[in-house]
Amino acid sequence: TFTPENVKTFFSTNVDKSFDKLNSWLEQQGTKFLAADQPTVADFHFFELIDQMLVLANREEVKQPDPLANYSKLQSYYNDFKQLPAIAKYLESDLHKLPINNK
Repeated sequence: TFTPENVKTFFSTNVDKSFDKLNSWLEQQGTKFLAADQPTVADFHFFELIDQMLVLANREEVKQPDPLANYSKLQSYYNDFKQLPAIAKYLESDLHKLPINNK
């Protein structure tokens, strides 16, 4: 069920734990993206996951702190990916404003 308390629990347990591991992965790899300094197919899926977590965290009814606040590598990753020309174009389009999973 989508309630503010469930979302808070989800972020404090699942998201924080996963983002901590993924931030450590990026630190260990020393690459700009997950597997290399150029994006691979995995990066598109990972970017979407981060983007959806940010959208969820910013929903008015469940407002959460920035999930990337404690993860500098993930912040850099997310910002670098947003700078890719095709992604920047998509993020400014009406398509990006559509509801996630039609909700």
